[in-house]
Amino acid sequence: MTRIITHQHCLDGFHSAFIAKQYLLPFLKIDTTNIVIVPVNPTEIELDQFELQETDFVLDLPRPKRPVFFWADHHPTSKPRKDNSTSSSITPQQIAKHEMWRDNASCTGLLIDYLTEQNYSLPKEVFLLKEILDKTDTASYTPKEYEECFVTPNFINPNLLQQTIFLSTTFQTKDAVLNNILFTHLLTEPQGPIPTLSSYYNNPYIKFLSIAHFQNMAEWRALMDTIFEENKEAACVIQDDRKLTIRRGVVDRFYVYYKFKDAKYSINLRDHEDGTSRIGIGKNVFYFKEQPIDIGQLCKTTGKTYGNGSGGGHKDVGGCSVLKENANDALNFILQEIKNALHSK
Repeated sequence: MTRIITHQHCLDGFHSAFIAKQYLLPFLKIDTTNIVIVPVNPTEIELDQFELQETDFVLDLPRPKRPVFFWADHHPTSKPRKDNSTSSSITPQQIAKHEMWRDNASCTGLLIDYLTEQNYSLPKEVFLLKEILDKTDTASYTPKEYEECFVTPNFINPNLLQQTIFLSTTFQTKDAVLNNILFTHLLTEPQGPIPTLSSYYNNPYIKFLSIAHFQNMAEWRALMDTIFEENKEAACVIQDDRKLTIRRGVVDRFYVYYKFKDAKYSINLRDHEDGTSRIGIGKNVFYFKEQPIDIGQLCKTTGKTYGNGSGGGHKDVGGCSVLKENANDALNFILQEIKNALHSK
């Protein structure tokens, strides 16, 4: 049995697992008849809470702290350091038989690039998929693309970007158990050259889930309009879910940038039942091209300073977990770091 451990609830994690199962394992001459897909939260890998095995493939997740067969990631905060001080006491050579980190737009694209470099023949559709995943994982949408994908989606004749977004809604519901079941089920179904060309994509239930998802997004946007708080000094909009007395809808993470065109950053904060608070930070993907601060590194620092060390991401987007009692201090720290970066220019 070979396990593919990948980033749960994540479009890039889903497609990374697809590329691994469909193309990477055959390239490595690994039997694909007994593959198990395991969606995992990055924190479980980062804090060594998930029991990894030496035959595992770990994709789009932090660098493991115990040996596995294959590891690939593209997040800057996962980059192995020469002294290995941010990962574990195990040297990079001992972590994985095949270990790959690159500063790519997506982990899916990283795997496709690797297979191309090895002269492994891939269908032309795979390279179109790479363009889509590089766009979605870096949130490089134009305002028009955002509208067409999330606000007024076209279900009659969707393009590949829209089709890919629609597919992601099946495993991004508010039910985490359902998400994981659908995530793994879709990846174990018979596959086409890319997921949206697989037979299961024509199942009407995928369309029904997408329609429900976007209706839930509209409800969520209306609710967020009641709690958004703009901090002009930090050019930031804060979405503090702790202020909510009711919860409805599903998250539309780009709405804040669409609504607040002058804001350069957004911060969202919510409490979890495990005694932690989750903080997410993002750059305005539509209207702010400069980037004076590395958000992934800021999240890593915040997670270490105010939590148990879980945090990281990309230059333009990231997240961290902090202890619930430290959440306000963490928020103030982030705001001050952003102010310092903006006004030091």
